[in-house]
Amino acid sequence: MGDQQFSLSANNEEEYWRDFFYFCCFDQYLFKESQWENVKFDFISTIVPPIIIPLNLRYDKIDENDGIVSIRKVAEYEMSEKLLTEIRNRYDELHRAVVKYDFTAYKIIFRSTIEMNTKTKTINNARVVLKEEISDNIENECIFTVKKLENFTP
Repeated sequence: MGDQQFSLSANNEEEYWRDFFYFCCFDQYLFKESQWENVKFDFISTIVPPIIIPLNLRYDKIDENDGIVSIRKVAEYEMSEKLLTEIRNRYDELHRAVVKYDFTAYKIIFRSTIEMNTKTKTINNARVVLKEEISDNIENECIFTVKKLENFTP
């Protein structure tokens, strides 16, 4: 089972979310010295699945002191009329009867801040915030926090 789950050819929801977690917290930070490329990522909506929201991620170096670099990753989404119509229709199908309010506006916020030791290539602290919402109607917020354990003894 592990061979199937962790194989590069795995194509299921569990694999997608595991990859998404690693992408959020670790992607380019462990591999690049100082230049990070902008990345496109197809995010599967958690509010109106299985609609895919295309994200453009930008990386900014915030600070660097004594071998510790702080990096911020921010996502912007591309909203076309076609995509907005799909989101509105899916909202009506999944949530309108329960929420009892008309569709308002779709928003997604995706930000991460990572503090990395450039010598050891380890993450000291990381915080990822993902908030997806239909304004004033429904929202889903997920926060990942990663911390390096100091003097850990079981």
